[in-house]
Amino acid sequence: MNRLLHDTRYSLCQLRKSPGFTATAILTLALGIGALTTVATWTNAVLLNPWPQVREAARLRFVSATVLGSNGYSVNYKQFQYMREQGRSFSGSAAFTIGTMNLSTEGSPAEAISTGVVSSGYFSLLGVRPQIGRFFDANASDRAYGQHDELVLSDGLWRERFHADASIVGRTVNVNQHLFTVIGVAPSRFDGIFGGMAEAAWVPLAALRSLSADAPPDPLAHYGLQVVVRLQPGVDAKVAAAELHTLAHNYTSQIEHSDPHGWDLNLDDAAHFQRGLFGLVGEQLPVLAGASLLLLALVCINIASLLGQHAARRRREVAIRTALGAPAARIATQVLVETGILVIAGSLAGWAASLTLSRGLYVLLPNFGMPLAFNLQTDWRTVALVNPIVYLVNGLRWTFYGHADVSIGVSLGLTLVFLAIDIAVIAWIFRTGWRLRS
Repeated sequence: MNRLLHDTRYSLCQLRKSPGFTATAILTLALGIGALTTVATWTNAVLLNPWPQVREAARLRFVSATVLGSNGYSVNYKQFQYMREQGRSFSGSAAFTIGTMNLSTEGSPAEAISTGVVSSGYFSLLGVRPQIGRFFDANASDRAYGQHDELVLSDGLWRERFHADASIVGRTVNVNQHLFTVIGVAPSRFDGIFGGMAEAAWVPLAALRSLSADAPPDPLAHYGLQVVVRLQPGVDAKVAAAELHTLAHNYTSQIEHSDPHGWDLNLDDAAHFQRGLFGLVGEQLPVLAGASLLLLALVCINIASLLGQHAARRRREVAIRTALGAPAARIATQVLVETGILVIAGSLAGWAASLTLSRGLYVLLPNFGMPLAFNLQTDWRTVALVNPIVYLVNGLRWTFYGHADVSIGVSLGLTLVFLAIDIAVIAWIFRTGWRLRS
């Protein structure tokens, strides 16, 4: 331990003597790590873990309609009911949409809030638990208009508007000039699942007629809805998508008695959900990932060049230390400690930069007049997926224990890719003689 502390102090002293090299190396590392961590953070936010409070979010899929060859259409409640009753690949389903409504309380002015309008089983399907109170009755009829004028608050609205008052449950508030009873508060960091659009509160579909003075007798008859389903355990998404196409064909031919080729249903993951902003971001992720990996490769080449030049300038120092009897292993250990300090400093700077970059990308997103909610918390399990060693260890775990966190095919493929890159670099060095002694 004393030797390590001595090497650390000596390395810090050496780095202070070369401020230009130290700053350049740290900033270069921060650039590559920051860019890649930012892409990993957004990938996590729209694909891998978009809703931390939702149970098994990876099994959720979104249903949209194709009408005369155009994708991204919503469905009506009758179509949703048919899917819910006939689908065998899904353990549950829910309908939802979003809108802006006016919330007011006694003695306070009205405030426009983004509100989710959801089916009764919405929270039950997502597996979300309330902080206080309860959620909508999952068995209640969505067409029991006027019987369930209830409101669930988000954690943010509860704290900002009602000062985290637990006695809010059971009290009434005005929504679009109609009385609603507050029945519960959603957990912290849950803002709905509408593709990155933050919802401040939720009302049931059964309240649709109470939200508008000129609502038709049956608002759900032609109301456009988004649908989320949960895949049955062990059911592949491709199998579920094929069943959905069959259901769409049967619905148009048997229920609507229309051309089955003019309407279809599609199954998408969160990154391809075509409402909100997830779909827009998801389309750009492959391009951003490729660009950041290329940038990281250039950073590695530049760092290797910087370290090579730094080592060349220290030949005299190394020769003197060798002549004074310093073992080669001792010198190598000190160099490794010095390099490790640079890596740690560059990683911390890159992480700090990614926090700013991740949130700074908000300004590039279109403004729909609603607050945004992306899970931009850094997940080091996601960032670790860019480390080649992860795939080597993953392969060993699968070999000995039959368990792997990443698909063994992906691990093998990426390990071979990294190996090919290493061999190509080594072959280039030998062919060109770059920095090799004659």
